[in-house]
Amino acid sequence: MPKVFVSYSHDTDEHKNWVFELAARLRRNGVDVIFDQFEARLGSDLPLFMEQGLSNSNRVICICSDSYIAKANAGSSGVGYEKRIISSELMRDSSSAWVIPIIRNCSSQDRVPAFLRGLRYLSFEDDQQYASNYYELLRDLHDQSNLPPLGNNPFENSTDIIDKVDGIIQVKRSLASSTSDSGRARFNYISNSGVHVFGSGLHEFRTNWSDCGSDSVYAYSDGVKAIAHADPSFGFDTINLELLDFSSRVRVLRPDEHVIWVNTHGRVMVTKLIGLNAESDQAKWAEVEYKILDVIT
Repeated sequence: MPKVFVSYSHDTDEHKNWVFELAARLRRNGVDVIFDQFEARLGSDLPLFMEQGLSNSNRVICICSDSYIAKANAGSSGVGYEKRIISSELMRDSSSAWVIPIIRNCSSQDRVPAFLRGLRYLSFEDDQQYASNYYELLRDLHDQSNLPPLGNNPFENSTDIIDKVDGIIQVKRSLASSTSDSGRARFNYISNSGVHVFGSGLHEFRTNWSDCGSDSVYAYSDGVKAIAHADPSFGFDTINLELLDFSSRVRVLRPDEHVIWVNTHGRVMVTKLIGLNAESDQAKWAEVEYKILDVIT
C-alpha cells in the first residue's frame, strides 16, 4: 500500500475542499494518504507533523496553485518548511520520482515552483479531464505499468486492412456480426477490483470497470488492447469500426450506450449498457448485453 504525503497551500475553502476530496478518494482506492486535514489535531506540532509525514512517505503530492508556488519560491509558511525537506531529499536522490506535482488553480507560466522544475506533472485544471487524470495518478501511485503488451506484427499473415495512426484503429471495412458468443451479463462492478471476464481462450475479454455516479460507469482499456465508445445509434447487426476512436484508456458509459473492446488476440466484443443498480457501497450492479464477434482486427 503506497504511503503518500500531500503538500498544499490553504488558499481558499474551495481549494482546501478540492484537495480534501482528492485525498479522501485516494484513501478509498488503497492509498494511505498523510494529510493535515485527516490527522493534524488542534494543538498539534505542525512542523513535527510535516517532518514525520514526509520522512514516512514513499511518494509526495505537491498541489501547485499560484499561492503554493509563491510561498515555495519565497520559502515562507508551512509550504516553505516542506520545500526545504523535499529539496533535501531531491538533492540526495533526484532519480527516485518521489514527488508528483499536480497543477490546480494555477495561472503562473512556470506551472510549478522553482524547486520542482523539470519534474513531470499532472494538470487537474480541466474538470472535464478529472477522471482520466485521476486514473493516471492512481495507476502511478500503485506502481502499475502503462507499458502495453507486445503484440504481433499486424501486417504479417493478416487479411484485414488496418491503419494505426496516433493510437486510432481504423478498420477499412464493415464487420458482419458473425458471433462467437453473445448474451446478457449482470455483475458487481466494484467487486473483484472492477474486473469482469467475458468469453474464454482467444475470445476472452478481461474488462475493467469502476463507479462514475448514479447514472454512469467508467470502462477501462486495462486488460485488453483498446476500447472505443459509441452512442445509442450504434447497432449490433452490422458493426462498422471505421473511424471509431480507440486512443483513450477510459470511457464513460451510460445506459443504451456501447463500448467496443479489442482484446489482446485482436478479437472484437461489443457491450451495451442496459442499466445500473446500486444496492449498497459494496454492491453496485451493471447489466450489459454483449456480443463477441468472430472476426480479427
